[in-house]
Amino acid sequence: MISNEIAKRYDHVSIGDYTPSLDTAKYKKMYRSMLNQEVIGQFRKILEWVMERSGKTSSIVDEKNTTKTCSIALGKNFKKYLDSETWEELEETYVGANIEENWTAFFNITTLFRKMAKQVGEKLGYEYPDQVDKEVMQFCRGIKKTKKVE
Repeated sequence: MISNEIAKRYDHVSIGDYTPSLDTAKYKKMYRSMLNQEVIGQFRKILEWVMERSGKTSSIVDEKNTTKTCSIALGKNFKKYLDSETWEELEETYVGANIEENWTAFFNITTLFRKMAKQVGEKLGYEYPDQVDKEVMQFCRGIKKTKKVE
């Protein structure tokens, strides 16, 4: 769904090579990176396939050393560039291993993404796809309601 929308809108997509290791999660606030590794990797594969199927291109970008000003827990220098409200919203996206904490963090990050995407889109003259957003979030809430069989 999301990958199809991206392919409709863009001729090329660059995707970060997000491959965390056990060293990535040295700090409690960084556990999210390990927990999201599989989901991000699967989305990247789907997006690459959809772009190719659509006759469009994608590339993998090496993320090594791209976050030098955002080091250790929550990026100590990143805080300088955000207003206090946005910084607090960003902090709420980092959690531990508890599934409910992760769902809360997921919905927090999507809310923050929506806010930032609308601001950036407005400045660049783009309209935010509110209907797509609404449908995706409804889908995600449905997934959250499903019970995992053990």
